[in-house]
Amino acid sequence: MIVTITHLVNFMFIVNLHYILVNTIEITFIHFLSILSVLKNHKPDVVYIHCNCRQLTGQYWQRVLRVSDITKIPIQLKEREIPKTIFGQSFNPEYYNWHAGDVTRVRVLIEYGGIYLDRDVYVVNNLDTYRNNEMTLDFENPIDFMGSQTLIARKNATFMRLWLDSYRNYRRNCWTCNSATIPTQLIVKRPDLVNRTVQGAFGCNVYVVCPLVFRRYDSNWRQKFQTVHLWIRGNSYTNGLVCLRKKSQFNHFIDEKYIYAMKQTFGEMGRDLLDFEKQIIKY
Repeated sequence: MIVTITHLVNFMFIVNLHYILVNTIEITFIHFLSILSVLKNHKPDVVYIHCNCRQLTGQYWQRVLRVSDITKIPIQLKEREIPKTIFGQSFNPEYYNWHAGDVTRVRVLIEYGGIYLDRDVYVVNNLDTYRNNEMTLDFENPIDFMGSQTLIARKNATFMRLWLDSYRNYRRNCWTCNSATIPTQLIVKRPDLVNRTVQGAFGCNVYVVCPLVFRRYDSNWRQKFQTVHLWIRGNSYTNGLVCLRKKSQFNHFIDEKYIYAMKQTFGEMGRDLLDFEKQIIKY
């Protein structure tokens, strides 16, 4: 998801929200929560969903359109071609959706500027405070790899152009080399290109987020985070061992019933958005 920012005078902006979907037409429950969190807590001017498709499906797509209509924040689907190659190199078929999506997010930020968010990122607070910096991101300290789930960039930002150019060294057999390791090395060489004042507030570190959000209840989550990467793919945890202390990665189906029964922090986070929807729709 990308929130694009178009310059007006004196650093005033029109704020647009962009999602990127690759080979996906259904809006899942977690994606639905992510969109609700943006509509409630960030309030962009327009939501664009870039997808290599002509329509979206699912009950949550219809529900979020109703919220969009009432809040007067339009959501528009934009058909977009997703690349098959990068600098003449074919993407690894095993990682295609992720690698092609990574390249697309970089290109969209270069073209539009703005805020990119993964589909399972929960926006806790308004992000306008970061928009005057050319590039802002968070790091998975102490590992110190950059987190690519929340990216805030000016149009044609130098770091984003260097990141795209780094794909000339495309590591097709490595899932995160070009999305985390290699761009982190760019920052080490040119730390002036990136605002690093976030210091964990974008919630990209699984070892910090999962214990706080999924294992216990913390009433201060709104103060600790600006965004939270939920580490949920589809409707299941992608790292069950860290998030739930269980070996299975896909051992829960996360839906509304699950949210309302959950006593940990994520339960309150989800209920906050579902209650927002109920108040808006009045049912």
